[in-house]
Amino acid sequence: ANQPGHEQERARVYGVYYANIHHWKRPARESLPGMLQAYHYGLESGQLIFAAVAALGYCYMSFHCGKPLAALDEEFTQYDEVIKRKLQCLSQYDVNALYHQTLLNLLGKNTDPCALSGVAGHEADLLHRLETTEQFATLHTYYFLKHYLAFQFGRYEEAVQFADRARKFVRFIIGTLTVPVATFYDSLARLAACPTAGPRRRRSLLRQVRRNQKKLNRWAQQAPANHRHKFLLVQAELARTRGRQLAALDSYEQAIHLAHENEYIQEEALANELAGKFHVARGTTGIGVTYLRRAISCYRKWGAHAKAEHLSRMHPELVSVKDAGANGKALAVSGPVGVYASNFDLRTLVKALRGIAEERSHSQLLQKTLLTAMEVAGADAGALVLRKSMDRYFVEAEVSMDNSKPRILQSIPLEDAPNVCEALVNYVKRTRKSVVINDAQQATEAMHGADLDPYVRRTHAKSMLCMPLIVEGAPEAEQLIGLLYLENKQASDAFDEQRIETLGIICLSATGRLELSRKAMTDGLTSLYNHDTFQSLLLKEFSASRRSGRPLSMVMIDIDHFKTFNDQWGHQLGDAVLIRVADVVKSACRQSDVVARYGGEELGVILPDTDGPSALIVAERIRANIEACDTVYDGTTVKVTVSLGVATTAANITSTESLIKLADAALYVSKAAGRNRISVK
Repeated sequence: ANQPGHEQERARVYGVYYANIHHWKRPARESLPGMLQAYHYGLESGQLIFAAVAALGYCYMSFHCGKPLAALDEEFTQYDEVIKRKLQCLSQYDVNALYHQTLLNLLGKNTDPCALSGVAGHEADLLHRLETTEQFATLHTYYFLKHYLAFQFGRYEEAVQFADRARKFVRFIIGTLTVPVATFYDSLARLAACPTAGPRRRRSLLRQVRRNQKKLNRWAQQAPANHRHKFLLVQAELARTRGRQLAALDSYEQAIHLAHENEYIQEEALANELAGKFHVARGTTGIGVTYLRRAISCYRKWGAHAKAEHLSRMHPELVSVKDAGANGKALAVSGPVGVYASNFDLRTLVKALRGIAEERSHSQLLQKTLLTAMEVAGADAGALVLRKSMDRYFVEAEVSMDNSKPRILQSIPLEDAPNVCEALVNYVKRTRKSVVINDAQQATEAMHGADLDPYVRRTHAKSMLCMPLIVEGAPEAEQLIGLLYLENKQASDAFDEQRIETLGIICLSATGRLELSRKAMTDGLTSLYNHDTFQSLLLKEFSASRRSGRPLSMVMIDIDHFKTFNDQWGHQLGDAVLIRVADVVKSACRQSDVVARYGGEELGVILPDTDGPSALIVAERIRANIEACDTVYDGTTVKVTVSLGVATTAANITSTESLIKLADAALYVSKAAGRNRISVK
């Protein structure tokens, strides 16, 4: 087209390339200079129709790229006049005028922000003319912009209806940037309509969203600068609709970041708006306000003052938030809301939540969850209290600034935990509601008598917080899987409302992972560690023993004649015996010992820092306690005995396998010698 003799082709080639091809691989705003060049080539060569098409393409692509609306208003006014008067291309003028009116609506220059009467004439007359003359590309523009405005101003059912009409004409605008933009807003409108839709309609809405996402994903791979943030924002809304709150959080934040990075300010605003609505809906209002304020700031920077005002009217949370203090008065908000210790901002929070979600080690999951919660809250001490059976709770993770090393998986019974206010934890267990005590040294309505509690008097704790970890949808008796317990011993009123809301997000994301991780580690019947966890912990203790030179012992335990017992009494009573034996073994061991169900009726005990004679004492205590106890089930009382084998590390034991093999051999010696006894190897 640049060769002599081809001047008349330049407008066509440049116009087609930059309007229909370039933006599918490159950032769309890079197409704008090419569209202007095509316009000038068209004027120079007398190809007026191509000049009009290029001017139109420059205008609507500028709108989709997020150019400031005030500046675009001037450009649209200029090109409206050129296309209509000078070039006399009425079809292109109609499309440009519709976009111009949409722009004016966003600027706040129309009493009805969803009406398209104005620049292009009366809306009803225009639509009749377009249908009569079968101007299908312009009809798509009309219905798409009606859909776009209806969505922006909260008329979601109308938006879906207009999107359905626009889709009938999409084949007449193939290749243009409007195609992915329309697909994007089509999905958002359908997802916004889901909460009020019946089951059948909801399925239909989501089916179309899934189809759209396949396209957006393909386009995002080809031109990520233009479409990746769009795909992620729809993913966030899909995750919200499906109740996958952590996935939604992550996708919202990624969409915001990419829209900002690629200068799509209108879609950065939209991503912040939807993230804010998500948080307000789930009760984390303070964080929601932060996102909504960012959205309004972006809309105003873009020039969409009508949209910013609409968003402010729809969300009274933007005017004030409730003070968490005792007076309960409204606290005026000026500037961003969301107070986090150590500059723990939203992006850092999402990163921390992703780390919790991706953690596979149970001990590391406990530590990461507790340390994240402490950092957010500004606590100087904390604990995770987890349920290990239906009525027993244990401190499984504990951190204090006085002790640099976290204490993980020590399984301290709640009633024996020296660094936790048992009365507060039991109160939250019973009520299943979070409790914040602003100053434990003073009488408080949060929990009567807290200032008189022996723990509070002994430790002089000031700020205290306890939050239940609840699995929604589980049977009621199994919903409470544990509690988060935090303290600040130095300051009163340390845990303000915004920190508490953020802790709620952490607890929400961590609860499911903690429960899944616990189930993966433990035996469902006895609540002891399972075989895989036993092997993992044994390897850890064995490696530590080799490094430090300290002894390590283990005990293998087998219930005598258990198969015969099951055949005689039935498996239900057999299960009751296994549970009873597990409890007895656990109670006979130290907090630092590891008790596991090795397999079937066989249990294993790991005894760190324990030599052979000391291990024999523990084994005898286990044997005697089991022999002395009764198991009562459905009116039947039975007794059982156990055989035990003990092994201790030595120079010739070079692996966990050899230690297990030695203990197992000792166990079989006990069984061969008459059972109900201990053998040592």
